[in-house]
Amino acid sequence: MAAGRLGYLSQMGEGLIDKLSGKGRVIAAMVAVIAASPLVVAATLSPAASGVGTHRALGLPECGWQTSMNLPCPTCGMTTAFAHAARADFVAAATSQPAGLLLSILVAMIVLGGVYAAGTGAPMQHAAVWLMKPMVVWVGLSLLLLGWGYKLLQSGAVG
Repeated sequence: MAAGRLGYLSQMGEGLIDKLSGKGRVIAAMVAVIAASPLVVAATLSPAASGVGTHRALGLPECGWQTSMNLPCPTCGMTTAFAHAARADFVAAATSQPAGLLLSILVAMIVLGGVYAAGTGAPMQHAAVWLMKPMVVWVGLSLLLLGWGYKLLQSGAVG
């Protein structure tokens, strides 16, 4: 039954174009710029030595989840991981938030794909269709939960 409801995803790759139009190249360039934004911002931040709290440098408040429950939130350490990854310090990024490291790499790949598509006119629909498949989404959510589990263990909240 699920295959019937999600069958349209298998058909999304059919009839794709061979080359992007001028408008398509502009859209690809916009995707690259938008995806690069968090990496550029992260590069301007000094990663917090504690592995969390780098977001405070952006003028954001303390994490409400952590303040009210005294537990790391599911995205705890993401900004710090991005700040480390933007400096190519992948070990520190993984230590801060493993899912944040993986997400920052995915974002960098989207930037590169957008630049490549804008420059060459190569369509990137196959990658976009693949990223929307339910299994990929579930794997991504599972990695986020595993990263949260890591932060819970790291904080001493569990274990």
